[in-house]
Amino acid sequence: SGSLLILSKVSDDNEHDVQIARSYDGNPWETLQPLLLPVDCQQDPCVVTIPSHASVSAIHYIIRDYNPPAKTNDQSFAKLLLQATYGPTQESLHEAKSLGSAEAWVRDQIDKPASLHRAHYRQRTNGYIKTDIKHHGVRLACERGSRWNRHAFNRWRDIGKTIVEVPTGSGSYYLKVDGIARTEVSASARPSVQHGIPSSYVICRKDPDQDEVRMSDFHYDSSTGQFGTLLVAADSNSCSMPISIEMPSVQFSNPVHAFGSQIPLVTLMDIDGSSNVLESKLLDQIQAPSTCANFKMIWPNFVQDS
Repeated sequence: SGSLLILSKVSDDNEHDVQIARSYDGNPWETLQPLLLPVDCQQDPCVVTIPSHASVSAIHYIIRDYNPPAKTNDQSFAKLLLQATYGPTQESLHEAKSLGSAEAWVRDQIDKPASLHRAHYRQRTNGYIKTDIKHHGVRLACERGSRWNRHAFNRWRDIGKTIVEVPTGSGSYYLKVDGIARTEVSASARPSVQHGIPSSYVICRKDPDQDEVRMSDFHYDSSTGQFGTLLVAADSNSCSMPISIEMPSVQFSNPVHAFGSQIPLVTLMDIDGSSNVLESKLLDQIQAPSTCANFKMIWPNFVQDS
């Protein structure tokens, strides 16, 4: 019991043994790929038909016997938990060992109260809420309940994109990505001036294994006084050592000049009851003369809070 016998072909024209058949724990021999030689176990002992090898000068067949060491008590019960549960933990392994046998462990599991998936699910999900604000769904930008952020750059969509500082003609500068203005800053507040980098730079994502600094999803946290972080570098090859700057907020002195037309005028409302949501608001209503037709249907999108 616990042994494995393997019949293999060994020849000069092949540096590796070719397995032909196997038998484990005293069971009948089984033929193996790739040769699939016929094995007849109708009689005792089993018989395998060996083909002729006239063209090969040195060839022989060997049977190797593999006898793995006996499992430790921990290994035996860990195997039981791997087969009967989602996997062992130190606690479950200690409990199984204390019961002494697989049979005792199974009986103990049967005697325990059922841990129902439905009860687990209901304790961890929100109940149905009937409201005119949708939950867990995709909304159009102009729909009530759509979310709007204060920070100018997105830490997922903008990774690898280039920010270009473009003069507005009135002393300030637009920070543009893909030709679209994301925000407006004063000449002295330009990242290129404050950090001595070129007027175009790449948005980076720091390797989480190297540093705890991450690109943030907010401009300013009033509860802590902390500014959000934007990671940039002169080019993509320099993103291994990015520069950490403050996340700019969305602001425009002249939206018509920035976008070529007026952006929608709306009323935004705060998101209540979530301390983890910073500087995000929900659309409450559109203010006249703006209508849904004034909203862009693609990202990024901008509105003016009344």
